[in-house]
Amino acid sequence: MSNIYSRSNSFKIIFGGLVIIPCLVNNTTQNQIKCCLKLKLTNNFFSLFQGPHSGEHLQRLASSQIYSPQFFLTLTGTATRDTKHEIISTLGLSKPVVTECNPNRKNIYYASHVRADKGENKLHEILDPVVTELRLEKINMPLTLIYGNLETISDCFLYFAKEMGKDQYFPTSAEPLAKNRLFSQYHAQYPEHERKRIVDELVNGTSNHRVLFVTVAFGICIDCNNIRRIVHVGVPYTMEEYCQEVGRAGRDGLPARADIYY
Repeated sequence: MSNIYSRSNSFKIIFGGLVIIPCLVNNTTQNQIKCCLKLKLTNNFFSLFQGPHSGEHLQRLASSQIYSPQFFLTLTGTATRDTKHEIISTLGLSKPVVTECNPNRKNIYYASHVRADKGENKLHEILDPVVTELRLEKINMPLTLIYGNLETISDCFLYFAKEMGKDQYFPTSAEPLAKNRLFSQYHAQYPEHERKRIVDELVNGTSNHRVLFVTVAFGICIDCNNIRRIVHVGVPYTMEEYCQEVGRAGRDGLPARADIYY
């Protein structure tokens, strides 16, 4: 890929997991696409984030006068058969060469467990070992994501705050601020500035957070390669969603694990 970039004035469009690389495109055409799609160009990346209008943006690109299918290489991750068909159909790709790989990465250990579904203590069996590890390891604990719906992750956060007490901050003498806490939550209703801070610190390697309670909102355009463990409390809606979420573990190639409690 780097060789293509060095030989041509190319650019990327990211559509959810889809990357479209038109080669030999001049600055004038880049500006035309930027106006057509109303996108911001940063470091030669045009970004279309996954969401309710992402398909609309892709169709707008395909129907524009500046689109030419013969220039395109498209890349996507964890795409279902329907998604692949939509990409090929919308972009008008004729008999494209398709290269696929298995999303089952060898460095991730997968495990499933039956969990309690009733009672006030239904989460304790899952959370208590994590609380104990966090209390002992503190900042050295492997980075862990715990996925659930909004109600579940809120309960997890409150339980950790209660169990950890003053030990929830690092160092223990630190001010009781969100950025000093060893755990946090991340969801669409969380303040935008806090979500940005969490992501920036994770990517830059400066985060105190060792455990994050997250919903499906976590992950879009977040490139964090040192996540060691993914825990699902409950089953994701689709297999595609599950593969995307566990795929955030072990991106550095080192051993990681994914546990699901159902």
